[in-house]
Amino acid sequence: MTLARRAQTTTMLVLAVVALSAASAVSAVAATDARVPSALAPGVDARTRAAHDLVASVPAEFRSTCTIPGPRGPTAGSNVTQAVLDTITVELACRPGNGVDVVIYTQHDSVDNADLDIDALIDTKALDRESGDSGDCPSSSTYSLGKSHRQVGRVYCFLASAGNENSLPAGTPVITWTYEPLAIVAQAWGSSLDPEPLHNFYANDAGPLSTPNRSGIPPLPTAAALRGAGNALSAIIPKPSRTGCQIRDSLAEGVLGSLYPYRLWITADVEECTPDRGSQESEYVQFSDTQSMNRYFDDYGVSSDPGGDERVTVGGIHCSGLDNYRIGRKKAGRVACDFADFDPDAQASATEYANILWTSIPTHVVASGFAPATEVRDLIQWWLEDSGPILK
Repeated sequence: MTLARRAQTTTMLVLAVVALSAASAVSAVAATDARVPSALAPGVDARTRAAHDLVASVPAEFRSTCTIPGPRGPTAGSNVTQAVLDTITVELACRPGNGVDVVIYTQHDSVDNADLDIDALIDTKALDRESGDSGDCPSSSTYSLGKSHRQVGRVYCFLASAGNENSLPAGTPVITWTYEPLAIVAQAWGSSLDPEPLHNFYANDAGPLSTPNRSGIPPLPTAAALRGAGNALSAIIPKPSRTGCQIRDSLAEGVLGSLYPYRLWITADVEECTPDRGSQESEYVQFSDTQSMNRYFDDYGVSSDPGGDERVTVGGIHCSGLDNYRIGRKKAGRVACDFADFDPDAQASATEYANILWTSIPTHVVASGFAPATEVRDLIQWWLEDSGPILK
């Protein structure tokens, strides 16, 4: 990997369910570097193509955590104008971990427009507090790439002010930088008030890569490829749970719904299954790898907010919350069971529904089942006995 490691031209920024059996076997769709030349699936639009190109410049260690956010509009308190937003070709929102919660890569149609974007993002009042200590935040600099000492961008470290557009706690360290060869503005932050993890991330691991690397990135699919992968996925769904299943052969937003931001990593999608018992409606989605599978599950598992819409107990009826499960002694995935006020079509509902969501590590599948809250015991029993994917 060739990271755009930084040699600063001024100040260097140092910058339970226990033993539950509902799993399956390896049937992961192989990812290749080949680009599909024709007949791409519906929904593979210009933004998706741009994201597919850009993700090759994200470090491989966390690239499959990246999703494609929808187009942004102006937000209250932001200096970024609609004119600047209109120059964005694509964004990627990634989860590096290790003390860095989020890094967003925003690609513009020109370096000049990327410069306008970063100028609007920087809190100049915060930068006025610069201490001059290279380990502190706020600070600002330009930086060069590797041994060539060619200046490739600007970098700023500042503390988020109250009421910022990302709703970060006041005082949160934020690092924002440009990478001129790709007209990118990047911004990263973490939940800690300590800037050191951000400094280390920026200096060593953040990229963008100086040489794009497509290893592990699935090719943009054709409709036929999605159908073929969907058929293979259907074959490992237990027969009692396969009734009514529909294979999706499109990456269009209207087809994928909440899956749409994750579309770079989806290899198969089987929806609207109506099992013989237990679940009113089920879905099976296969991802290209464990990391992208986990990103989706983490985003849609049990809410971390006990006062939010997702709950583990309703009217004395209990669902198991979040847990790991095993097959034999080997971890097979994670499972989340909770209640919410929406139905299997994600529509607000006066009836409480139980939702069970689980991962299958051997197959990179995230699957789900829904039932009215009063039928949660039958839903869990179905998950234990008939949900799959099948372990062959």
